[in-house]
Amino acid sequence: MQNCTVTPCPKLAFLQDLGGMLLPYTLLSATLVWLAFALTTSKPEVPNLPPVASRVTAEPPELPDLFSLQDIEETFAVSRLTVTDPRLINAPLSQLPFRVTGILSSTDPLKSHAILTANKRQFMVSINDKLEGTSAQVVRIFADRIILTYQDRYEALLISPETLKNRP
Repeated sequence: MQNCTVTPCPKLAFLQDLGGMLLPYTLLSATLVWLAFALTTSKPEVPNLPPVASRVTAEPPELPDLFSLQDIEETFAVSRLTVTDPRLINAPLSQLPFRVTGILSSTDPLKSHAILTANKRQFMVSINDKLEGTSAQVVRIFADRIILTYQDRYEALLISPETLKNRP
């Protein structure tokens, strides 16, 4: 076998002085050159969209009326719910001129009472009582509201906020 020897080239002697540092610097410089080339030559693709003004309509589209007054009146119609229905607590607020100033609630509904104020007068009502001067009738008494039937639908009278603030 013949022995071969490689003689170092004097022009590349500086590479030996760098040791293992040459490869990372070469990769770094190649990456920077690639990034510079990519940023100057590529343009982002923009979809071909019509001008914004042509996409805007003069009026918003008509949306369905999810909670119309008619739907609420039908939902809380006396003919659709019973007095024991749990949804009754969500009855719409009454426009009658009564204010609830106190409630004595009991587990026995017939023993529950509410204190109402109207025309600077206070009076107590219980289940099945009619409210003076109206055709409204008390059908349920909860801890924070009473439920009435008035004009063939259920309505709620809430306890006044002043009364709740003054509770011990």
